[in-house]
Parts: sequence; structure tokens; C-alpha cells
Amino acid sequence: MYCPLDLESLHDSSLSHNLTVHIMTCENAPFETKEALEELQRLAVETGVITKRGSKKKFLQKLWERMANYYPAP
Repeated sequence: MYCPLDLESLHDSSLSHNLTVHIMTCENAPFETKEALEELQRLAVETGVITKRGSKKKFLQKLWERMANYYPAP
């Protein structure tokens, strides 16, 4: 797994899959987080949830802004 260095690399379509796999296999990730992620994945499949166009981009922009505020560049 790599750490994205800018917002454009964060938009990579495989990131969400890679992040999910990493969280589910990481021994440092809290068990509760893994359970919650499994539950969300199950519910999405059961209900046929489809995200709105552009929602991933908006979410990732907010995430990147929060990360930039929390971890300022040197």
C-alpha cells in the first residue's frame, strides 16, 4: 500500500479497494473498525447502494483538506 502525496493520486480508482483491503488485514486496525466496515459492505450489497456521481471526489477533497490541516507540510 502506498500513501498518496497529492489529491490527484488520492483520486486513483483503486485506492478505495486498496484501503479497504489494508484495513481488513492490518493487525493494528481496531477490531471495531473492521466489524463496522464489514457491516457497511454487507448493507451496501443488500440494499444495492450506488453512490452519486461526484460524491467520491467531494469526499476525497474533504479528507485531503482534513489531512493537510492535521499533518501540515514541513
